[in-house]
Amino acid sequence: MDADSTPPHPTSPRRLRGWPLRSSLLIGAVVVTLGTVPVLVPLLVTRSGEAAQADSIPVAVTSTAPALSQAAVATEPSSAAGSTGPRTTAPAGPTAGSLASAEPSPEPTGPASASARVTAAAGTTPVAPPPARPDLVVTSVSWSPRKPRAGDALLFSAVVRNEGTAATAVGPDVAFFVDGAKVSWAAGGGSLAAGARRTVTASAGQAGSSWTAAVGTHTVVAQVDGAGRIPEVDEGNNTATATLTVG
Repeated sequence: MDADSTPPHPTSPRRLRGWPLRSSLLIGAVVVTLGTVPVLVPLLVTRSGEAAQADSIPVAVTSTAPALSQAAVATEPSSAAGSTGPRTTAPAGPTAGSLASAEPSPEPTGPASASARVTAAAGTTPVAPPPARPDLVVTSVSWSPRKPRAGDALLFSAVVRNEGTAATAVGPDVAFFVDGAKVSWAAGGGSLAAGARRTVTASAGQAGSSWTAAVGTHTVVAQVDGAGRIPEVDEGNNTATATLTVG
């Protein structure tokens, strides 16, 4: 075998000459790698911490409620390593929906609201009942004799009823008219209680308490309290009318 073709021995001087260079390169690579560890580890921790914080940050609810729109948003610095800015957090307390429902509506002000309050107050004021008063009505008119002839003396009577809520202070007077002429009248006696009725018969007149019958058909009217001495609920229901025929 040729001496030049023989492989060098591991410990030959030619192989040993390459080892220092390779060792230096390997050592340098290790040193560089070890030097980047302090930088890479905090960076990785920072990235993972920011991702976790982003997942855990609550989302602030936007609401039109006046109370929530005035609430200040609190900020606090991040506790994660390597953070470069503040972290925004939602204000503590009830949510926008509960805050809006719990907040009472402000009372309206101004002339319109004052008028509404006055109107409401007037609507709740109890109305005093009307004063108790009597109410006299004539329920029927009659005469005697029932079938008169010409020349008979007729005596008129009327039934008076108090349909009011109070008794009369005095007795109700009644006047009798034949064809529009007042022919007789009568005093009503004492006080007439509410709901009571009384028959009043003529006791005086133009020619005494009776009227002399004349042939023909006549209109007889009985009027109670014609002088208006008794205050009543209704002053327009004090008369009654009947038709009289004399044969």
